[in-house]
Amino acid sequence: MPWLKRPADIAKLAALQRRLIEHAVTLTTAGGTLIYCTCSLEPEEGEDIVAGLIAQEPDVRRVPIAPSEVSGHGEFVTSAGDLRTLPCHFPDTDSRLAGIDGFYAARLAKH
Repeated sequence: MPWLKRPADIAKLAALQRRLIEHAVTLTTAGGTLIYCTCSLEPEEGEDIVAGLIAQEPDVRRVPIAPSEVSGHGEFVTSAGDLRTLPCHFPDTDSRLAGIDGFYAARLAKH
């Protein structure tokens, strides 16, 4: 991706993702759960989207993910309680077996 995408592409994708999550909130009933996830390392497409949504939608709150929900891998859970995997996770001496894709997920609840 670093060789295919430009900063302007990230801004366009983040704008689309903001519209998608905002619409998803309108489709989520009170008491419902919304999972936002993206296979991106860019905060503009992950953490920033969720932070912006929570700031503008008083009926939406984060429901932290526990390490026990990801097979005890506490390194996958951010201080905010979101899931964030990084390429440096799962190191291995055999580079063909090492690493994991960058991924972000947040669990949100609507009141």
